Parts: sequence; C-alpha cells; structure tokens
Amino acid sequence: MTIHNIIFDLCGPIITIDVAGINQVMHRYGVASTEAYKELHRARLTHRFEAGQIAPVDFCAEARKILHSDITDEQIFEAWNTLITSFPESHIRLLEELKTRYRLFMLSNSDKVNARFFTDWLNLHAGYDFVGSVFERAYYSWETGMRKPEPAIFQHIMETHGLHPAETLLIDDNPKHVAGAQTTGMHAQLLARGADITDLFDDQLHWKG
Repeated sequence: MTIHNIIFDLCGPIITIDVAGINQVMHRYGVASTEAYKELHRARLTHRFEAGQIAPVDFCAEARKILHSDITDEQIFEAWNTLITSFPESHIRLLEELKTRYRLFMLSNSDKVNARFFTDWLNLHAGYDFVGSVFERAYYSWETGMRKPEPAIFQHIMETHGLHPAETLLIDDNPKHVAGAQTTGMHAQLLARGADITDLFDDQLHWKG
C-alpha cells in the first residue's frame, strides 16, 4: 500500500539535541556529578517523568535526592531546557512540503516541562504556529501515559485517527522504537546516525524506503 500517514519522532529526526548542556548547567549550579542526566536516567526517574507518572515538583524533589544536591526547581528546569541544539531550516521546509501530501503526526517521549518548551521553541524558530499547523496532532508521552517503544502508543494514534498500519510510516532514530512500531504492522524507518530526514524522500516527496 501507499504511505499516506507519517509519524515523526521529534528529537533526532526533526531537532538535534545534546544532554551535555543539562549536565553543564546542573554542574554550574553545584551538582557534583558531571553526568547528572545519566544518573537520573539510570534511576528511571526520567522514564517516570516522561510517562506522566510524577509531577514536575516531585521530579525535582527526587532529582535532588539522587544527585545529593540542593539545586532549585527553577535551576533544574533551566538545565532541562538546554536540550535542543538546532532546528534546521531544511527540516522546516521539508515538513511544510510533506504536509501537502501526507497526514503528519509527531510522537515524542517527552515530559511535561520539555514538551511545553519544545512546542514553544519550535514555533518561535519557525516564526509561526509550526506544531499546530504542520502536524495534525503532536503526541507527547507524558500526556498519554505511554512511551515508545510500547506498541500501545502507536496503536493508540492509529485508532484515534483512523490510520491503517500498512499506510502509516514511523521515522525514528531509535532501533527499539522502530521495532516496537513494526510489531503493529506499521512501516518504520530507522534514521541512521549522521543521516538526515531530507535524504528519505525524493523530489516528488515519495518515501524512498
């Protein structure tokens, strides 16, 4: 079947991110560890936050315990929102063009704080309501209570919008997420390290996969 629907991962395919900024800002505010993000991830605190299982204030309280620090909520969120490094103009143009041919969706494993920041940041750098205009809907894991690579999150999107798996494509840079999507019957494209989403489509906007 022909692809009619594309679900884009946000971090990696659309924007570039780097956790180094989080570590640097937290260290500047007195956190002893230079790998704060990894410590919070290892403790599965980021997982729970992304799944919407804990509120931002509770996330900060637990983060302080894990990091043995008195860093404030505001300082943690300042660090948390340094994650984005770029939003290439070529990605803006491509997504605007793809919108004329496909139903586009965004799916990101993001917590409540990052999700709000990501949406505002994308719109600011595009110069208009990019997220609301380009995507039929943007899904953040904290709102759904489900995270990639759980098949349920992909099934939820398809059932909500009446998408046929054989006509739906996921573009993601995480092999586990790609595998999870494929179990539902969807097509899934792994964006390899160093590759760009502009390389995935021909001049007529057909997916090359």
